[in-house]
Amino acid sequence: MNSVRKPLMELLPELEEARRNMRVKVLQIKAGQEQAHKKMNKEKQKYMGLGDSCERLQQQIRSLTSTGITARIRLSRIEKRLDSTEKQLLEQEQVYNRAHGHYLEAQRQCDEAIQDLYKVELHMLDYIQ
Repeated sequence: MNSVRKPLMELLPELEEARRNMRVKVLQIKAGQEQAHKKMNKEKQKYMGLGDSCERLQQQIRSLTSTGITARIRLSRIEKRLDSTEKQLLEQEQVYNRAHGHYLEAQRQCDEAIQDLYKVELHMLDYIQ
């Protein structure tokens, strides 16, 4: 038993190093995940603000349709602004979706790294026992 135990004990430093490396990897991925989450939230705020702007402009359009010729001029201007804002909204939605995708990928990598860390720790426990 001692002859088997000694080689296993010699592997312990390598396992410790692997464990440290995995912990560093987990921390790095978590930091990346946090950055992706912050960016996603920032893009979501822009997206929500543009959605609110579209809603306000649509409400203005509805209220102006009952007025005369001068209202039609204003209506035309507001419709142009609405078109522009809706275009920005679609662009912002794409940016938000990309940021959300990066966040989900960082989350997946973090989960994988944590699973790898658990595996290393389980192997260490097996070798120690």
